[in-house]
Amino acid sequence: LRGPRDDRTVPVYLSVSPFEFEGHQAIGIVVTDLTEQKTSEQIAAANRAKDHFLAMLSHELRTPLTPVLATVQLLETDAGLSLDQRESLGAIRRNVEMESRLIDDLLDLTRISRGKIELRREVVDAHTALEMALGISQGDIDSKRLRVSMNLAAANHRVWGDPARLQQVCWNLV
Repeated sequence: LRGPRDDRTVPVYLSVSPFEFEGHQAIGIVVTDLTEQKTSEQIAAANRAKDHFLAMLSHELRTPLTPVLATVQLLETDAGLSLDQRESLGAIRRNVEMESRLIDDLLDLTRISRGKIELRREVVDAHTALEMALGISQGDIDSKRLRVSMNLAAANHRVWGDPARLQQVCWNLV
């Protein structure tokens, strides 16, 4: 059905029913505008397509990280490595692990919107989470010639929470 003042098409449901009125045969016509329903269906379809895309994207992004992480872990076992080499491999491993968690977070967006996010709660050392976040960010800090100092002197630095989420929060703050 075309709108009265423009050329846009309006989706409608048309119901036609014959009936008798004051001794005459008549036809009742009910026209229901389905614009809102169509919009809701389109939004739902777009959300399903987005969820499918994110699932496929996360799989495609995570797949190449697995052999990289395995190789780094194997190299870390080499007893002949210098301290600098060990630190470099540790940084590579932490960054690959962080990338993997970020990919998981793409999927978490979908889980959050569906109310299905899962937190893995355990005792977490907040000092360690901060140190790891700083380690992951160290390259950016150095390239921007920033100076960061931390005072990790809290007597009670253990928290109950999801270690990956806590580290992510710390990383975002740093």
